[in-house]
Amino acid sequence: MHTFTFPVLLYISFTQTGWITFIPVIISFLLVPVLELIIKPDAQNLTEAESEIVANDPLYDFFIYLVIPVQFCLVIFFLYGISEPDIGWITVLGRTTAMGLMCGIYGINVAHELGHRSKWYEQLMAKALLLTSLYMHFFIEHNRGHHKQVATPNDPATALKGESIYRFWIR
Repeated sequence: MHTFTFPVLLYISFTQTGWITFIPVIISFLLVPVLELIIKPDAQNLTEAESEIVANDPLYDFFIYLVIPVQFCLVIFFLYGISEPDIGWITVLGRTTAMGLMCGIYGINVAHELGHRSKWYEQLMAKALLLTSLYMHFFIEHNRGHHKQVATPNDPATALKGESIYRFWIR
C-alpha cells in the first residue's frame, strides 16, 4: 500500500497545517495495522522461478529507480514547506514525522535493495537514497558488518537470543 500512496500522503501533509499533517503517521500506524487484521496477507514467498522473473523484469527496475527522483523531490518539497514563516509546532512536527517515515520507507528500504546489487550505478543510487536520511554508513555496515557477522554476538544489527525489543533498541 505504501509504495503507491505514501508520496500522495506526504503531499497532503506538506500542503496542509495542523493535525492533518499527521495523516501519513495515522494511516501507517493505525489504518494499515487494522486492515492487516481484517485482510490477511499472503504468507507465501515467490517461488525460485518467480523470483528469477522479477529479478530480470525491467519494469521492476523502473519502479525501483523511480523512487530516487520521487524521494529527492519530496525532500526538497519538505525543506521548502518547513521553512514557511509562522507555521505552528504541530505542523512542523507532523511534516517532520511524515518525512522521517518517507526516509525509512523509500530512503532506507529501497537503498537496502539497491545496495545488494552489483552494478556501480545502483550502488550509487543506494548511497544517494541513504543520504536523504543521513544514514550513508548503513551501506558499509550492512554489507561488510551485518552480512559478515549475521546473528553472532558481534553483529549489532541482530538481537541477542532472548533479548527484548526495548533492550535491543537501547543496545
